[in-house]
Amino acid sequence: MPKYDPNDPLYHKYDVEHGICSAGASGCTTASVFDSLRRNAAPGADGVTTIRTGDKTTINFLGIDGGTVVHVVDEKGLQIINITLDDHVFESGYVIRSVVERDGVIYVRSFGEGINRPAPEYHSPLTPTLNTITNGGSWLLNQATYGPGWWYMDRKIQQDVMKGQ
Repeated sequence: MPKYDPNDPLYHKYDVEHGICSAGASGCTTASVFDSLRRNAAPGADGVTTIRTGDKTTINFLGIDGGTVVHVVDEKGLQIINITLDDHVFESGYVIRSVVERDGVIYVRSFGEGINRPAPEYHSPLTPTLNTITNGGSWLLNQATYGPGWWYMDRKIQQDVMKGQ
């Protein structure tokens, strides 16, 4: 993964986990959680399509285009890496979404890191986009939304896994 300077004023790093289900409950396995994670890897995922390495997702924030991520799928490590592309509001950075089991609970962990450098020139001024905000605004938006954003995606995974019980 890229190295980012934590002294950069636009550096961000976060690490959040959400419990999905109790290991051993009907339908609750690391494999079933990972299967759902592959359909819910990033905001904008349709919850149906299973992503593969190299697939891209257009991020959607309240109906507004937030740019694109490319995915790297690590099946053995039960993780997906979302890497922001140049058009992404939180470019440049990545998020590692992984399935972990600890103390009888299966979690989805989201570890993100990067430097917010949005590229406002990428989109037409007629296209609604988050990329028109300033670098500092991008950093503030990232800090305000990563927690609720991953909570929302992880609830979708939880509902998906519980539906399979």
